[in-house]
Amino acid sequence: MAAAILAQRSAFDPIKLAADFQRIFTLFSETKDRGNFLEQLFVYVVNVSDISKFELNEAIESIPSKIKDDIMTTYSRIRQEGEQIGIQKGIFKNQVQIVLNCHENKIPVPLIANITQLSEIEVISILKDNGKISK
Repeated sequence: MAAAILAQRSAFDPIKLAADFQRIFTLFSETKDRGNFLEQLFVYVVNVSDISKFELNEAIESIPSKIKDDIMTTYSRIRQEGEQIGIQKGIFKNQVQIVLNCHENKIPVPLIANITQLSEIEVISILKDNGKISK
């Protein structure tokens, strides 16, 4: 709890946050059951702080190697999840554009669903959301 408060207080001061990171993770390097808490703390700090990637990397470099491995694993997983979400959003955006283009070319909904591999309900929802058919 104290670590979270410490991280929150320095969330907008990257230099102080880096120093607090170092102090927090050094304290936890001696604790056996630290993994889940440190992972949650790391995710929290990344989400609430204004720390840049460069400053974050500098802070991580100063952390004991046992903890650094855990943090980098968490960081990699968060990054991969973000990339997957971005890919899925891009695919959906492309499908929406295909649905709209097909509709403009008078292609029937069942065929649009077949082309896009969406259900007819999803196609109709996209058309409604984009004002192409009435709700």
